[in-house]
Amino acid sequence: SPKSHSRVGLGARVHLRDIAADETFVDQLVGSAEADPTHSRISNESPVGQAVIGAKKGDVVRVTTPRGSVIEYDVVSISK
Repeated sequence: SPKSHSRVGLGARVHLRDIAADETFVDQLVGSAEADPTHSRISNESPVGQAVIGAKKGDVVRVTTPRGSVIEYDVVSISK
């Protein structure tokens, strides 16, 4: 079984649930040079990346979109 990680860091795969939309997805947090949103590789400098870095399983993180609305995500799980 994959080793569980207590906090989100670079290289981690983060399973997030959009609370309002009740949709889940998995993103991998990478450095900006490796970012590829079409392959679910998000930069640690992106709004979602900044919100989830350091988060723990069960945390709710708030992301402000470029348009100024706030999306809340539940951190479902973290893996490598």
